[in-house]
Amino acid sequence: MAQHDLTAARPEAYDVTAAGSGAIADYVAALAHELRRRSDREEILAETEDHLWLATDQLAASGLDPYAAERAAVERFGRPELLARTWTTVPTGDRPVLAEPAATAGMLGVGVFLVSSLVYELTAYSTTWNPTMFHVWSVVAGIGLLLAGAPLLSLLAQPGRRALGPHLVVGAALLVLASAWYVAGMGWSYPIPGTVFGIVAALALWRSRGSRPWLAVAALAWPIGTAVYVVGDVLNLGPMDRYYLHPVLPPVVGFWVGAVLMGVGILAVALRLRVAAVRAAPQVATAD
Repeated sequence: MAQHDLTAARPEAYDVTAAGSGAIADYVAALAHELRRRSDREEILAETEDHLWLATDQLAASGLDPYAAERAAVERFGRPELLARTWTTVPTGDRPVLAEPAATAGMLGVGVFLVSSLVYELTAYSTTWNPTMFHVWSVVAGIGLLLAGAPLLSLLAQPGRRALGPHLVVGAALLVLASAWYVAGMGWSYPIPGTVFGIVAALALWRSRGSRPWLAVAALAWPIGTAVYVVGDVLNLGPMDRYYLHPVLPPVVGFWVGAVLMGVGILAVALRLRVAAVRAAPQVATAD
């Protein structure tokens, strides 16, 4: 596919109903302008053009005049500025194959992590200490934390590549480390796995073009929770633990501040991924 001249003036408002011969070329040119800041623009344009010609061939085969088929294919694709907005939420330079499952895994993971933590704490404060139950819920929380990081891994995928990129590999390794910390029964020292999770979110924030405010929330969640813990502990806020001679509330409050902020950030990112996947579904279906 030829390179597109992006130095030209912005195309006039695109009117698919007025398009005749050359409708696809006009559409791709308009889309090129909307995507002018994306490094993977040429791949998107080539794929879009291929889909449009495939749809045109299918419509022409059904009996439409070739020019009418071209116009119909363009109309079905939607306005270029709307399609461009879809691509700004897509985490990779390719179609978002893993965006929807990553979003689903992230939402499920947040729920599992929060619920397992809540059940354990309620049980721990209402009954006698049970090491077996502690380890079971720690394992569940570790699995939840790993799933919660799935949207971050989707954002770390290399643009325009099928193979795994170094950012994705590093992010996955860090998430496994954070999860293993809980699985090993050391969730009580949550600032450590929380910091590791925050590093992955910060890496996704650096790599991604979309969801940046919510990625920032996910990245800062555990540092904020840890700060609440440390300040409360230093100031001896709340009742004291008679065994460890430290206040009881700061670590609990700090954990839930970090957990809730992380959950809010990840859920928002996951919802954006799901919207991007749904919007791109017609394009994927055409390609298939």
